[in-house]
Amino acid sequence: MKKITHIISMITVSVLALLLGAGCGGDSGGGSAGGGGEAAGNSKIAISVVTQEYSGDNIVEILTLENSGGENPEVDSLNSAVGSGIGQRYADFEKNHADGEWIEIKSYPFTSEDYLQIVTTCSTYPSYGTDGDLYSYNFDKRQNKFLALQEVMDGLGLDNAALTANVKKLYEPEAPSMSASAATAAGFLLQPGADGPVTLLLLKVDIENTESEPWSSFFVYVPAYDSLSKLDAKYMFEPGDLDVMDPPLSYAR
Repeated sequence: MKKITHIISMITVSVLALLLGAGCGGDSGGGSAGGGGEAAGNSKIAISVVTQEYSGDNIVEILTLENSGGENPEVDSLNSAVGSGIGQRYADFEKNHADGEWIEIKSYPFTSEDYLQIVTTCSTYPSYGTDGDLYSYNFDKRQNKFLALQEVMDGLGLDNAALTANVKKLYEPEAPSMSASAATAAGFLLQPGADGPVTLLLLKVDIENTESEPWSSFFVYVPAYDSLSKLDAKYMFEPGDLDVMDPPLSYAR
C-alpha cells in the first residue's frame, strides 16, 4: 500500500487531536477543518477536465481550473502553466511520436476548503530508467493565489542541493547495491496539519545501482517530519484521498 496514504493519515490524526483538545471553538490553524474565510467568488472555481482520452495504450488526462465567477488572473496564470507544461508535452507527442510509441498522462485532483491542487504524471513508452515526469498545479483559495514551486521551496529554505543531502540521509535502499545520488523537486501538495498547512514535496530521485541500470523514481519528502517515502508511479495516491470525477479518471476506473 502506498506510503503517502500513511503520511496523509498521520497529518489528519494530528488535526483531529488538535480539534478535540481545543473543543468546538478552536482555530484550525489554516487547515481544511476550519470554517469560512474563502476569498469572495472563489467558491465558483473548481477543478475540471479539459482532455480525457483512452485510446489503445494511451491515457491522456489533463485538468485545469474552471472559473464561473468572473475574471481571475491567478486562475488564468495556473491554466496557462498547464497549457505550457503538460499541455505542450502532449501536443509535442501528438506531433512527433513514432509508430509503436504511446503516452500516459495521469492526473490526480485534490479539492479542500483552502486549496485546489492537481498533480499530473507523464510517461512515454517504450522507455527505461525513469518513472517519467511530474507536475503540480496548486491554487490557494483563501489568498486567491497560484502557488509556484520555487516560492514554496524558498519558504522552506530548501534548494535541490539541500534536498539531495536530506534524501541521501533518509533513503532506505531496497538492495545493498542501490543508493540515492540526486533529488529534484518536481511539485508539491499542501495538506492540513495541526499548526497549519504541511508541505509534501514531490521529488524525482536518481537511484544508482552497481548491479543494474540507474533509475529515476518518484518520492515524497515531508520537511516538517523529515520523512521520505517512495511513490507508486502506476497510481500515485489512494482514490479515497482524491476528488470523485465524472467520468472517472484512471485511478478510479
